[in-house]
Amino acid sequence: MYTSKKGNLNIQIIDFSGRTIKTFSAQSSTDGVELNLPKKGNYLLKLNDEVIKFAY
Repeated sequence: MYTSKKGNLNIQIIDFSGRTIKTFSAQSSTDGVELNLPKKGNYLLKLNDEVIKFAY
């Protein structure tokens, strides 16, 4: 995942049933942040205070 946000990121990944799949902190960089999701599907990504829908 690539983002224009800088610094420490709090990331939470939620599936569409509302179950939290993963929660972690990462440092943003030009290399992006690896999400390492267990399976393909549709997810919500909470990045600090922003919520993004995405498919993997």
